[in-house]
Amino acid sequence: MCIRDSQYHERVAYKINYQRNDEPLEDSKKQIKTAIPVNGLVDNELLNRINVLIKDGNLDGAISLIREETRGNINDPIIAGRYFNLLQLRKMNPELIEYGRNYIQLLSKINQKDKLCEVYLLCKSIDENFINNDASCLYITAKMLNEKNNHLEAKQAFERFIAIDENHAMVPNAQFFIAKILNEKLNEPLKAVDIINGLIKKHPFHENTAYIQSYLRQIKT
Repeated sequence: MCIRDSQYHERVAYKINYQRNDEPLEDSKKQIKTAIPVNGLVDNELLNRINVLIKDGNLDGAISLIREETRGNINDPIIAGRYFNLLQLRKMNPELIEYGRNYIQLLSKINQKDKLCEVYLLCKSIDENFINNDASCLYITAKMLNEKNNHLEAKQAFERFIAIDENHAMVPNAQFFIAKILNEKLNEPLKAVDIINGLIKKHPFHENTAYIQSYLRQIKT
C-alpha cells in the first residue's frame, strides 16, 4: 500500500541525491558516495533508494527494502532512524516496540541522549513493559533520562531496573540515583535518607560507600 502525502516526507526526514539521465556513470557514483556522511557509517546508496520510495509515498516499500538489505541488523544511525519513523507512521506498534530496544542501544553507543529519551518515552507510552527484558539497557536509559532532566521517568526506570534484576552489579548505583532524585528533584529528603541508609547497610564495602556517606551527611544538615 502506498501513502502519498508530503507531511510524511517531512516526518520521516529524508534527503535525495537526484541523478539526471545524462550524468556520467562515474559522476553519479561519486554523488551517491558523498551523500550525507555521518561518522562514516552511512550506506548512501541504500539511503537514497529508501528516500526515493518515501518521496513516492511508498512507505511499506521503504520498510521492506530496509528489512531485506539489513536483515534486521541496522548499524547505520540514519537508516535506523528512517526505519523507526516509518514503523511509527504506519502504526506498526508491535514491530516498533520490538525494534525500539535495538534502536535505543544504537543511540546509546553514539551518545544521542535526546533521541534516546524520545524513543524510550514513545515506546513506553505504547507498552508499559518496554525493555523490561533487558536490565542493562534499562539502566543506561534511566541514566540518560536523568541527565536530560526527565527525573520522574528516570526514577521509575531505575525502579523497574531493580525490580527485574535485583542482583545486577549496578543496583547500588541505581538506588543512589533514586535517592538523589528524591532529595534534589522531588523534594522528598526523608525517603532519600531511608534509601541511602538501607543501601549502606546492605553494601557497606561498595566502592562508592564513602561518597554515599558524605552525601547522606549533607542531607541531614
